[in-house]
Amino acid sequence: MVNLFIFLAALFILSCGGGGGSSEGELIEGYFIDSPVENLRYKTSSGVEGLTDKTGKFFYRDGDIIKFYTGSILIGEAQGDYFISPLDLFKGYKDDIAPDDSMIKKLVSFFLYIDTDEKDFVLTVDENRLPVVDLKKSLTDCIFENDCPDEINKIISEKENSAGQHLNNTYTYITAKFISGCYEGSLIITNKTIDSFCNINNESIKILIDNKGDIKGLIGENKITGILKYKEISIDIPSSFGLSETLHGKLKRNSFSGDFESVGCAGKFSISKVDDNRCSDLNKQEDF
Repeated sequence: MVNLFIFLAALFILSCGGGGGSSEGELIEGYFIDSPVENLRYKTSSGVEGLTDKTGKFFYRDGDIIKFYTGSILIGEAQGDYFISPLDLFKGYKDDIAPDDSMIKKLVSFFLYIDTDEKDFVLTVDENRLPVVDLKKSLTDCIFENDCPDEINKIISEKENSAGQHLNNTYTYITAKFISGCYEGSLIITNKTIDSFCNINNESIKILIDNKGDIKGLIGENKITGILKYKEISIDIPSSFGLSETLHGKLKRNSFSGDFESVGCAGKFSISKVDDNRCSDLNKQEDF
């Protein structure tokens, strides 16, 4: 009876993922987008692994680093996020990397080459199109260091002319699919050092981001404009507030947040995505 109890207890522990912390935490959906990329192999630092589906979907846990593979080639890695594109795979290589950086275009060219059907919007990885190559480092490493094997360089060169337009289409898709819409929240002043240079108190914020990444909205009753740059927004503050700085916010799933500091003022803001009907008044206004 004792032996049976021990056996059943051990079986229960194993079924619950005992013996390691890799299976702990809720699974979160993310998407790999260079167009949606299907059949891309991934493995996370918490042990989640699989293939992306036709929407580019993968799963990860909060805090995960995700590595992406095709065949024996490690493409690169990125912090787990709502969506990941080739740009994210290069964030550790260069500060403030531009969305149209030549390194990103080279990686896009590689993906275009191994796509099974160029006419289909979904980019489906065909590992049979990969060259036989012994790559000792990640593809992003060799692109950054400009020392990829000749077989890889040949693949990249074949699709390089179409990579730029494809990349623009990808960013447009990302904005429309994952970011555009109505956001509401607040701006909070945490410190006023010179009142005459900080003519603002805590205020509500409402913005509308369109499919092109243009922003219009309100801080309190004051009109504001701005622009989306991939996963970051920049919002110009009315000079009547006395603030000399632009608000900069970073995307985290369906919200943006950031800190700011200027002459006389310091604070923070946070906005979250809400129903588009909440911005119906902004849609009607054209004089921003």
